[in-house]
Amino acid sequence: MLFSADYDFARKNGDGLTNLFLDNIPDEWKNSKLIIDSRVHMLMPGWYPCIPGWHHDDVPRYGRFGQPNYENPDYYSEHLLMVVNAEVAPTEFLVGNAIEVPQVEDDQTVYEVWSKHLNERLKYDTEWDAYLHKVEDSIIYRFDWQTFHRGTAAVKNGWRFFIRASRFWKDSEMTIADDSRFQRRTGKNEIRRQVQVYMEDIEKGW
Repeated sequence: MLFSADYDFARKNGDGLTNLFLDNIPDEWKNSKLIIDSRVHMLMPGWYPCIPGWHHDDVPRYGRFGQPNYENPDYYSEHLLMVVNAEVAPTEFLVGNAIEVPQVEDDQTVYEVWSKHLNERLKYDTEWDAYLHKVEDSIIYRFDWQTFHRGTAAVKNGWRFFIRASRFWKDSEMTIADDSRFQRRTGKNEIRRQVQVYMEDIEKGW
């Protein structure tokens, strides 16, 4: 499992699934300054492989409470994602043309407010054209920092492999940046030794 790995480190230290993913990403991505993260979970029904709730990936955080900065972010991001054994706990994307969220107060948690709002709309707004798309097994999906998605609870026992490649640019014109300030993101090159799972009911037991 990899944390904040660059392309060469991932090639050298990743397993067969990692290299299968890297073999099949677009060629222009292979020449970008990438960050690659991967995780393996052994899940049981009701366990989440990530913190539940609708969110965006790689929006810079700032300030006392470390909330995402949408007003003047230092950079923008784009991602490729693949899940093996996706049927165990598939990531869900929210797809639609009019996905709007409310203003969040300074003392509120951004994704908590937005998740509740989006779930309410999905449940009650029958005229909303947004819909859920569950990722399919071993398919590579492309999305960016404005794409809402969420992890889901496992529906059965099984292993789940997740891998994501990310690249960044520094302005809203989407010019991919080759900028030294992103070295902090690509320089870790760590191998993960463990991952955690998340549970809605911590008293449920297993």
